[in-house]
Amino acid sequence: MGRQRKDAGRDAWCPKRVYRGRSAWEWKTPGGKTVRLCRLDQPPAVVLERYAEAVEANPAGDTFAEMAKLYHACAHFSRLSKVTQEDYLRASERPLAIFGHLRPAVIKPAMVRMYMDKRGVESMYRANRELSWMAVVFGFGYERGMVPLNPVTGVKKFPEERRRHYVTPEDYAAAYERAQPPIRVAMELAYATGLRQADVLGLTWQQVRADGILVKQSKTGREVLKEITPRVQAALDLAKTLPKPASIQSWYVVHTRTGSRYTRTGFNSSWQRVNAGFTFHDLRRAGATDMEDAERQNFTGHASQRMAESYNVKPIKSRSH
Repeated sequence: MGRQRKDAGRDAWCPKRVYRGRSAWEWKTPGGKTVRLCRLDQPPAVVLERYAEAVEANPAGDTFAEMAKLYHACAHFSRLSKVTQEDYLRASERPLAIFGHLRPAVIKPAMVRMYMDKRGVESMYRANRELSWMAVVFGFGYERGMVPLNPVTGVKKFPEERRRHYVTPEDYAAAYERAQPPIRVAMELAYATGLRQADVLGLTWQQVRADGILVKQSKTGREVLKEITPRVQAALDLAKTLPKPASIQSWYVVHTRTGSRYTRTGFNSSWQRVNAGFTFHDLRRAGATDMEDAERQNFTGHASQRMAESYNVKPIKSRSH
């Protein structure tokens, strides 16, 4: 329970955080700053007017948590893919618990570095994701005058080794055998078409056309038309047999027993039960590796050949003298 206001009966009309100071009405912002409103002898109407002016002059963002809330409500965030939004929200949890109550201006690069060093002991990967989120939020605040600088600038991430696991046909077959039918469909589509998990789960029958499967990639926004090979067609045929209520016409190719779309969390829980020994994203990497060099970029849908080649995890063949 919060602290009870002194003289609560007489000042019950006061907005939250507005108090009588020594000689003036004062507003204590969420960030801890004290703003003078007017003299104590002014009537409530004047106090409320000055309070409204003070709130307008000190917009939300007075604390790091409030600045983050503004970013999550902005147009830029709303245009991000659903997966990226979920990743950012997850990445925000730990930094907000540490820095959320502070005013953004008091957060310095050394404080961010100290956070990274301690967080990195638990997980360097999560520390890097959280640093990326902080950089975006501080960049948002800097452009809007909420913070004088971006304290994340210059703070280095931990080095990460790019994952290069290759799913062998034997490992794939073993996992496929253990998987339930919806997971089998998703596995086949991920390997055979190179679609990301979000695009597989969001795939609708309307996207399946006579000339291919039309997908607007959730990560890049780029449209790709995936060829329907015999293997892809077999996966689509299996999808049509997935159990659902007889009265339901499911919109999604991969769906739950109720005919609804899998959530990311729900699908990942089902994937964990397969105990595959590799990540679901490794299937996209395996598909890209097994693709002909000339077709790999089209397969992954990357804008550059360099990014597409990063998915090729087989050793480079080299001639010898």
